[in-house]
Amino acid sequence: MPSRTPGFLRTLFRGNDGKVVRESFRSRTGAGREIAALAAAVRFLTLVPMPGSAGGGELRAAARYFPLVGAAVGAAGGCVAEAALWAGFGPPLAAVFAVAAQLALTGALHEDGLADSADGLCGGRDRAARLAIMRDSAVGTYGVLALAAVLAARAGALAELAPAGALTAAMAAS
Repeated sequence: MPSRTPGFLRTLFRGNDGKVVRESFRSRTGAGREIAALAAAVRFLTLVPMPGSAGGGELRAAARYFPLVGAAVGAAGGCVAEAALWAGFGPPLAAVFAVAAQLALTGALHEDGLADSADGLCGGRDRAARLAIMRDSAVGTYGVLALAAVLAARAGALAELAPAGALTAAMAAS
């Protein structure tokens, strides 16, 4: 293990002795670098606990795995929808369950950004007011309306696609 290597230190594995193996992301090659990038993508886009912390170089490399993580989130929502349909719920309720599962898995990352953007762009009179609104952690009327519209559209689209297969529909709608 190199001492005080420059770059971002990442924890990936524990060695045979149980000690944490650390190495610089930049010094990794091949599979180790790709595993670290995939872990960074999962860590950044979901609430799934992964080792390490995202940094500049690792997050840039992780961007190529964002579609894969998105497909996995969609598949998780699809599995929830399939289970709801199997349990006897109708497609609209199964779609709501699937969207809720995806929101729980991602921590509503995109929805938070949407609400902040809608509040800032629609609520502020000038640039300074818009930026102040976006920095505020409270969700305003425009943010709530934007969230309601987007979540209703997502659940509605998923309910319409459910007869073709809930798993495929959820992956397409995520």
